[in-house]
Amino acid sequence: MKILFYITYYPNFGGIEKVTTYLANQFFQEGVDVHILSFRFIEESALNELNPGVQLHVVPNHEHFICTENETFVYNLFDVHRFDNVIYQDCYSEIHELIHKLRRIFKFNYIIVEHNAPLCK
Repeated sequence: MKILFYITYYPNFGGIEKVTTYLANQFFQEGVDVHILSFRFIEESALNELNPGVQLHVVPNHEHFICTENETFVYNLFDVHRFDNVIYQDCYSEIHELIHKLRRIFKFNYIIVEHNAPLCK
């Protein structure tokens, strides 16, 4: 089985990023082929917690998330790896449009995770 975590900012020290690291490590330990696709590489030191067997992919254009260069990169990533499951970890980002396009082309289970801060005002 192949899983892709689809996330806007990774690596970083926020809650979404931390949950992604925990889940990716656990799935990898269970023998799953785990990948993370990030649209912006933030904090390299956060990678110290990620199992080195988890494959991290970062789009080439960090200034414009949805552009031809990134769409081609992501399309090729999906075409090569043929993910069984995609876990979208950041449902408020503009990158959601691209994943919906890809879902029409590549058939995969799509899990959208809603993160929030219950005590946030």
